[in-house]
Amino acid sequence: MLTDVGRVRQRNEDMADANARKGIYVLADGMGGHPAGNVASKTAVDALIAHLVGKGTRDRPTKLRESVLVANRAVLQLAETDPSMHGMGTTVCVLWVSQARAYLAHIGDSRIYVMRDGELHQITRDHTVVRELIDRGELTEGSVEAQRIGHILTQAVGLEAHVEPDLGMMPPKPGDVFLMCSDGLSDTVPDPAIAAILRQHTDVKACAHALVAAALEAGGHDNVTVLIVRCEASKPRKKKGS
Repeated sequence: MLTDVGRVRQRNEDMADANARKGIYVLADGMGGHPAGNVASKTAVDALIAHLVGKGTRDRPTKLRESVLVANRAVLQLAETDPSMHGMGTTVCVLWVSQARAYLAHIGDSRIYVMRDGELHQITRDHTVVRELIDRGELTEGSVEAQRIGHILTQAVGLEAHVEPDLGMMPPKPGDVFLMCSDGLSDTVPDPAIAAILRQHTDVKACAHALVAAALEAGGHDNVTVLIVRCEASKPRKKKGS
């Protein structure tokens, strides 16, 4: 994973963390223009990971949903203790990977992509006004109006008592590469360019640096964070006595 404050912002409000042993990866983007966005993103990420690795139901979709609700309460409760933090919020996206399943949850416009067989696919749907208007046929992707209101979210963690994350699941294939990113990447680097960088770099660290560099080269108007997970082929188990 890699994060950069960018070329314009004075503070990095993105946060990413992982428990690789458990296959848990989390990314959050504190909302710019709101107080303490960096506190919101860190609070949410910490709460999510703590809940996912803690005891409780073994049903992963249920636990994923619970973890986002726990994170939402954590951000709201912290904001209640300090007036300077009122109104803080954050996006979140979560990837929970095993050999057989990749589960995901998200709120906001941070994204999860998968590169499979050389093709890049966005597997989350942005929670934005623009996305809803485009889906209803009332707005054209890439239009001036879409760019003007592109950052208005329909959901975020920490702003309201009730949130409902989108949940998903897909069986991973050996060679799949999952990319989690804040909009500091997806807003500045087009998907075809992201795909080209993912194809060019097999090393995840080199790939992360190349993606962040591309966002900075494109202006770096926002914090940019990327988290890359490569699915390797499972090793055959040794037979007892061999």
